[in-house]
Amino acid sequence: MSICNVRSSVLSSRENHWLKEKVFTNVSGNAVAYSPVGAVITVTQKDEVFSVENTGVHIAEEDLERIFTPFYRVDKSRNRNSGGSGLGLYITKTILDHHEIVYNMVNTKNGVKFMAFLW
Repeated sequence: MSICNVRSSVLSSRENHWLKEKVFTNVSGNAVAYSPVGAVITVTQKDEVFSVENTGVHIAEEDLERIFTPFYRVDKSRNRNSGGSGLGLYITKTILDHHEIVYNMVNTKNGVKFMAFLW
């Protein structure tokens, strides 16, 4: 997987290519890992907005507030043997914050959507 056509002035240098890949794989990987069978996952880059949306599941509001916290997992029954480390979205947050990129995660009518506003 890779990110293509992201605005060149944001995360643009060769040394930041890995960071772009990390953001993309963390967010899209979570969408795949935590979506139910049959869910639709849509990845888009339109103008200045990069988004990943998955259908079939919502995240409780109290979890949305903490989802970018290190080691936080929405599903409390998951552990390192049965799920991720709880660091993927925190790493994503750290990369985007460093580059002053605005982002959010929201529940939609049919699922969950992550958006990064690249300007």
